[in-house]
Amino acid sequence: IDAAVSAGVPRVVFCSSMGGTQPDNFLNTIGSRPDGTGGQILFWKRKAEKYALESGLDVTVLHPGGLLDQPGGRQVVFGVDDTLLQRQVRSIPRDDVAETMVQSLFV
Repeated sequence: IDAAVSAGVPRVVFCSSMGGTQPDNFLNTIGSRPDGTGGQILFWKRKAEKYALESGLDVTVLHPGGLLDQPGGRQVVFGVDDTLLQRQVRSIPRDDVAETMVQSLFV
C-alpha cells in the first residue's frame, strides 16, 4: 500500500476474503500454533483493508467466498458485511473473481 501511494498508483483492487466479520471463522485457525500465535488470517486481512482504505488511495475491496477451480460465467452476487454468508452457495469460480476485479478498475 505504501509503495502504491509513493508511486502515485491511481487505483487499487484488494482481494480479501468472505468471513472477516466472524472471529470464529475456520480460516482464522489456519496456521494457529498451540502457544496462541499464528493464524487469524481474516483478522490480518481486515487490518490490511483498513490500512488501504485509510491510505488515501482509491480502493475497491472484494470479499469472495470459497474459490472454485471451475470455468467462470456465473451471475456474480454482491453483498456487504458478510450478509452473503447466510446463502447456501457461497463459492465462486476464480475466473469470476478475476473478471470482477478487472471490471472494478473501470467503475
